[in-house]
Amino acid sequence: MKVDGSEVRKVVQVEGYDFHAAPRWSHNGQRLAFDVRNGTDYSDKKIYLINLDGTGLREFGQEANCDWSPDDKQIVCSVYAGHREREGVYVQNVDGGGREFLVYGSSPRWNSDGNKIAFTDWRTVKLFDVASGEQETLFDVQLDARPFQFDWSRDGRRIGFIARQQGAATRELYIIDTNEFVHELKPRWSTPLDFPGFVSWSPDGKQLAITPEHYIHIIDVEGTTEPKRVPGQTVPSYEPHWSPDGKWIVFARRPIPRS
Repeated sequence: MKVDGSEVRKVVQVEGYDFHAAPRWSHNGQRLAFDVRNGTDYSDKKIYLINLDGTGLREFGQEANCDWSPDDKQIVCSVYAGHREREGVYVQNVDGGGREFLVYGSSPRWNSDGNKIAFTDWRTVKLFDVASGEQETLFDVQLDARPFQFDWSRDGRRIGFIARQQGAATRELYIIDTNEFVHELKPRWSTPLDFPGFVSWSPDGKQLAITPEHYIHIIDVEGTTEPKRVPGQTVPSYEPHWSPDGKWIVFARRPIPRS
């Protein structure tokens, strides 16, 4: 859909799967990568690639939570326990070759320079240096639950994510500077946020797309204003990702989860 909620259209529904999630736009704006699974069977999660016009659908691999490299030649992804490979973050060429294990963790996100990948090791957010393989911890605050998903600002200086601090009652939205070690997490927005808490940064760096109350909202990065729901959503919408030109948002739709 467009950022104003207009021109909504379905791109794809993979036959045989009832759960579609985590779509990510390629940097050239021409392709999407996304997850599929059936119900709660996380061991059967797969990634598919498709052209924006709905053509060229193909299975990429048995992974999840993927992201494109800045040149769109590689995809970084998560493999969970129960798969044929060790659990962790992998990188692979889009053509299927060059598969490599990088680090134990989940939910990888590449920065715009291609030299670092943000990921979670279940209780914090870390950076992985692609060249050296070294890891860097961004903060020493313990989290009750892993930040399921997060996103870089396009200038590579900040990361936005949703998580719950240890002992807290709810998840909150945080924005941190990747150039500074953080000793205290200060929320940008503290109203309860729904799982899984996906975050997507606008290309101009001024806004974030999030999904409180099972619908996509836009919130300003700076200031104290409340998020505003994108109009026109008639069924639950999740896991938004902004297009490279800033005009569109790709997202997943599925039923409201049962409590």
